[in-house]
Parts: sequence; structure tokens; C-alpha cells
Amino acid sequence: MTLRLVSVRHMSSPFRLTQDTAFPARGPLSSRAVEDSEPVEPKLSPWREARSRLLTVRQAPHEGVPLSNATAAAFAAVMFAALYASHHVGDHVVQSSAVAAAKSVPHPDALAAGVPPWTGWGACLRHVAGYAATQAAALALVCVVVPLEIVGMATALVVSASTHAVIDRRWIVHRLIELKRCHDWAEAPYVLDQSLHMGAMLVAAVLSVAVNDVAGLIMVLAGAGAVVGAALTMERRFASACTRSMDSLSR
Repeated sequence: MTLRLVSVRHMSSPFRLTQDTAFPARGPLSSRAVEDSEPVEPKLSPWREARSRLLTVRQAPHEGVPLSNATAAAFAAVMFAALYASHHVGDHVVQSSAVAAAKSVPHPDALAAGVPPWTGWGACLRHVAGYAATQAAALALVCVVVPLEIVGMATALVVSASTHAVIDRRWIVHRLIELKRCHDWAEAPYVLDQSLHMGAMLVAAVLSVAVNDVAGLIMVLAGAGAVVGAALTMERRFASACTRSMDSLSR
């Protein structure tokens, strides 16, 4: 039997191979398959993925979509943690001993002797200025990893600063000690003072999430001014009561 070798070029078969015939690329994917496939996004770490979701959700209020309960709670918790940490720095590290001694309302005996009831507000405002600056720096640091809004941060600072000033006048603490009848509790002034600050910062953290526009911030400013104004009125009444008490005893 004789074998005849036939050139592929001269074959009349429809499967004739030419120089223009394209061969598929070797490997798991051809060039066309690579072109048609969708781009593969790099996988994010769990922390970066969570932060990306927060960034997306945090933009929702501007588009009319409210925050979910879990997201709102997360932002309030982060805000409270930042306020709490910076509170200790501003109240115990930044504040000087001289300011701490001069910021409270005058003693009842001094008020009865004619000392103005609003004595000490200058020292109190100096303390609050340093305190608020410390908390603002803490919130700015948190913004590196958490997308806090400017309106929310401003709301928290206004509430924290205004309530801190009123509480640090200490007449509320003295009144609580009288109501609780805990004059023998040596730590009562400090513990009650810090407890009031913690409650005020919780309110500030919640309002920082609830308020998300300038109109809400203006309402918060008005409320803070009303709180300070009411405190000034109460201090004047307290001084008048001390004066009347001293006059009755002298008679």
C-alpha cells in the first residue's frame, strides 16, 4: 500500500487552513473572553468595607433617605466616645487649678455680703473655651476614619459646651447634695458633677445624629442660649435669697 502525501494548501476542503486562520490563545481564557469579562474589583478588608458602607449610607440624608437605626446608633456611639475621651482631657489636663477654683458661683456667705452673683463667669468661659477646643480636636481626629458631618459635630459641641458651663457653676451640684442629703459623702461634689456631664454628652451625641441641617443647628443654638439665660436667672435669684436670709438673721 502506497501512502500519498497531499499538501494542505491545495486541499479543496472547507476546513482548509491558511495563513490568516486565527488560533485560540492557549490558557484558561482567550483574548476575546478576557475582553468580554467584567472588571474584577479588588476585595476590601472587613474594616474598609464597613467604612465604605458608612460613607454611602451617610450621604443618604442629603438625598431624602433617612439613616437606618443601626447606622444612626453607630454614629451616636462614635460621637459619644469622642466626647467622653476629650472630656477627660479638657476637664482634667487642660484646665488649670486657678480656673477650677474661680469658675463656680460665689459662696452663699459671699453673696450675702454683696458679691455679684455672676462672679466667676469669666473663668468659667475660659475653661469652656479650652474644653470645647479639645473636643473639637477629638472630633476632627475621628473624622479620619468616620465620616462625621459638620452640622452634627457643631451640634454636639454647642450642647456640650453650654451645658458644661452651667454645670461647672456648681450650684446645681450643691442643690443635688441638699436634696440627696449626702453632705457626709466626701466625693459627692466631684461624682455628681461628672455624672451630670456624662448625661449632657449623651444628649449631645444623640442630637448630633438627629440634627442634619442648618435650621436644626440654629434651633440648638437658641436652646443653648435659653439654658445659659435660665442659669443666669437662677443664680441671681439664689443671690437674692442669700441676701434675704442674711438680713433676717441679722434682725
